[in-house]
Amino acid sequence: MGGAPLKSENSFYNGRHLWATISDMNQKYQKYITDTKLKLSDAGVEKLGEKRIVEKGSLLMSFKLTLDKTAFAGEELITNEAIVKLVLRDEY
Repeated sequence: MGGAPLKSENSFYNGRHLWATISDMNQKYQKYITDTKLKLSDAGVEKLGEKRIVEKGSLLMSFKLTLDKTAFAGEELITNEAIVKLVLRDEY
C-alpha cells in the first residue's frame, strides 16, 4: 500500500489514465466510476506499478479513513491506497 505519486510532481499527472480516489466515490447515487477528477500520466502509472490497475467491472471499496463508500469501475482505472478492489469473475 501507499506510494501515491507526489502531487508536486507534474510529470505524474494530466495524462489519460483514470486515477480514482475516495472523492470520486462520493457522488451520491453514482454506481460506476467512468471519469475521475485527476488523471495519471504513463509515468504516474509506472510509479505505482501494475498491481494498482483495476479492471472494468471490479467492485471498489474504501477501507482506510472512510469505510462506507463503494462503486464499480466503469472503465479500467487506477486507485489510490485507500481503495481495495474485488475482481468479479463470471466463473464463480
